[in-house]
Amino acid sequence: MENELSKDEQIKRQAKQITFLQRAIYSLMIAFFCCSGLMIMHDVKRNNDLTNLENDIAYAQLSAMKLSDSLEVCNARLSDIYKLSWDNIDYWIAAFDIKNPEIVKAQIYEETGNLTSNICTINHNLFGMKLASVRETTASGERSGFAYYNNYIESIQDYALWQHYFYTDTAESYYSFLVRVGYCHPDGFAYIGKLMYIQENDLTDY
Repeated sequence: MENELSKDEQIKRQAKQITFLQRAIYSLMIAFFCCSGLMIMHDVKRNNDLTNLENDIAYAQLSAMKLSDSLEVCNARLSDIYKLSWDNIDYWIAAFDIKNPEIVKAQIYEETGNLTSNICTINHNLFGMKLASVRETTASGERSGFAYYNNYIESIQDYALWQHYFYTDTAESYYSFLVRVGYCHPDGFAYIGKLMYIQENDLTDY
């Protein structure tokens, strides 16, 4: 009888643990979707399609979760969405419909020293962008003379806004455009040479 009661107690405890884990995961999912909802509300004025793409990848990560997963596993999967990697950079460049993606990736490589510079790791700034004053921006402010962002995705989105604002004649060579707008000041042609070298040697293909 005592053993049976003990088994009953064990079952109850296990049920409580499962219920707690379920609630924890559901709370995590609800909190994430709430945050995503706030982001969508904030970005909807910019481009509904872009935020939908961001939501799709988040949904894909959440869909892969199981109730048997620990909270650590759930957090790890969620963090993968915002992990700085060349694969994710490829995804977000395409998601934000950035023109000349291979040149843009070469810019990221050159500006960040292959994702290692302080501006990249501290400011989450992939392009050496200054804080915008005449156009819409996703930057949160300025730090050490450069724009800083909450995450690298906002930096890529800001580049998309910059490109959309300034690169209005897509028939123009993108290299010529970068030189013309002074992006690669002071020695534009040396900068272009570096970008070509990065692409020719596939330095961003990992």
